[in-house]
Amino acid sequence: MTVPIARDDDSEPNYGVVVFAVDEEGNETVIPKCAVDDDGNVVFEATGNVVIKVVDAAKDMPDVTDADWFAGDVVDFATARGIVNGVALPDGSRVFNGYGKTSRGMFVAMLHNLELNPGAASEGSLADVPSDAFYADAATWALEEGILSGVDMPGGTKQFQGNADVTREQVAVFLMRYAGYLGMDVSKRAEIDFPDAGEVSGFAKEAMSWAVANGLFTGDDVTGELNPTDGAARAEVAAVLMRFINLMYA
Repeated sequence: MTVPIARDDDSEPNYGVVVFAVDEEGNETVIPKCAVDDDGNVVFEATGNVVIKVVDAAKDMPDVTDADWFAGDVVDFATARGIVNGVALPDGSRVFNGYGKTSRGMFVAMLHNLELNPGAASEGSLADVPSDAFYADAATWALEEGILSGVDMPGGTKQFQGNADVTREQVAVFLMRYAGYLGMDVSKRAEIDFPDAGEVSGFAKEAMSWAVANGLFTGDDVTGELNPTDGAARAEVAAVLMRFINLMYA
């Protein structure tokens, strides 16, 4: 479904626009997997008769300035959909922390947020996930749905290592599995034609080929390198998820 959004001909699309479903009692539920196309229209999936509300729900992040490459579209898109809720400070305020690294727990929680935080049928079998960890439900859900497989440890146990930085190639792996979970076509491939292509780990080559083919990852603006084993910054992850949601409607 496409909803036209009025704007001046020369203005940029408003990436903070998001769709809410409204039930009979007036309760509103965000539809996080809604895209904004090149014409500024909001695009989303809906089944049956549904009442919707379209609003600009972008949140102000005080640490983001116009000099930041992710200011505007990426921040607005991610905060409006609840993909990124910010990092809480002691005074109760929240910041985007776009240059900070994304942990594995943070990334899986972002995917969980896109699904409106569904429960899992089991309690999970990841030995290192405390029940009170902010990503506990997300990790259990992702393991159950095959989005993550855990890290094999001696003795036959598996760990999530949720506090470790998620690398760019791990993001590609998680996203390809998530795309499969959503029923998306994941057959497209492209040559990983970057100066550091040889640094892509064996387990991630197929997923990175898919991610590159679909424009989810591009090379560094200066070096042209893919940097597959580098920890992914929060802004980088938000940008990749924005591209991923747009890919759903391509």
